[in-house]
Amino acid sequence: MAAGPSQPSGFWARLRRLSVFNRVLIGNSVVIVVGAVGGTLLTRHLVTHTPEDLWLIVAFAGLGILLSLVVNYAILRSALAPLRELRTAVDRVQAGQRSIDVTRFQDGDPDTGGLASAIHSMLARLEDDAHRLRALSERALNAQEDERRRIARGLHDDTGQALSTLIIHLEHIESSLPTENGDLRARLASSRDIATRTLEELR
Repeated sequence: MAAGPSQPSGFWARLRRLSVFNRVLIGNSVVIVVGAVGGTLLTRHLVTHTPEDLWLIVAFAGLGILLSLVVNYAILRSALAPLRELRTAVDRVQAGQRSIDVTRFQDGDPDTGGLASAIHSMLARLEDDAHRLRALSERALNAQEDERRRIARGLHDDTGQALSTLIIHLEHIESSLPTENGDLRARLASSRDIATRTLEELR
């Protein structure tokens, strides 16, 4: 049976679950304590030597400062790694990804995990709001289309029927006029033509 991936030891696992602030505080405290104790022991050892060993004191002091900077850099880089991962995840969201994989941040820094969960929840709410907005927009468009159809039916049925009746009445009046009323017949014919064109345009 194949062995599973090795789990970090209890100490390192507990250390990873500490907040960034606490990890930096502990790391810097260790550097200060080790530097102070090591510097004190080194000074006691070198005090018994001749002043010609001054270059050795300077060399050890420089080495101590360099070692402190390197250790500080390593501690800060390790402590801030979850923030860099979160920034990468947020960059992917800006590029179009719809959510953040929160499980990557649950076992690490609690502050970064909480921030990742908050961003994930916010994205989920934004997605829900976008779905609701799309549904409302669709309902509004459907309502507008229904209203257009209702108005079109009303125009076609009521107004169209009224214009048709008007055309029939004008034709009846025109045909019942005596032929000597040519001017009035021409006006009626013009009015009938206008009503007919209006009905065609309405349809």
